[in-house]
Formats: sequence, structure tokens, C-alpha cells
Amino acid sequence: QKQRLSIVSKYKVMYDKVKKDWVVKKEGSTRAAKRCSTKEEAIEFAKKCTIDSEFGTTFHKKDGRFQKRVNN
Repeated sequence: QKQRLSIVSKYKVMYDKVKKDWVVKKEGSTRAAKRCSTKEEAIEFAKKCTIDSEFGTTFHKKDGRFQKRVNN
């Protein structure tokens, strides 16, 4: 029997106070997957990244505090 290996990623949407933009990051990554001028744009990108994922996306407020987690 062959096992099917599936790589699943979680993403975070957070505000970068230094560069003053919204960042979508893959958990565990040091670099941004995408930088956006609005939170809505960042959320849309994160949703596309996790559309086939069993995990979802974690959203943070502009001040960095946790806001919500959305599972797909």
C-alpha cells in the first residue's frame, strides 16, 4: 500500500507596522507570501491559498492581537 503524502499549510494575515501594509505569511515562513495595501485584499489572497486546505487562515487585528480563525 502506498501512502499519499499531502503538504498542508496554514496562513496568517497580519499588519506590518513598519512598512504599513497587510502581510499574508505561510506559518513557519520568515518571508511574506504577499503584501497588500488593504486587509480585504490580504484576506482574499489568503483564502485562495488555503482553498484546498483542511486548515484555514488566522487573522490578526492591526495592533497584532488575534482576531479570528477561519477553517475551510
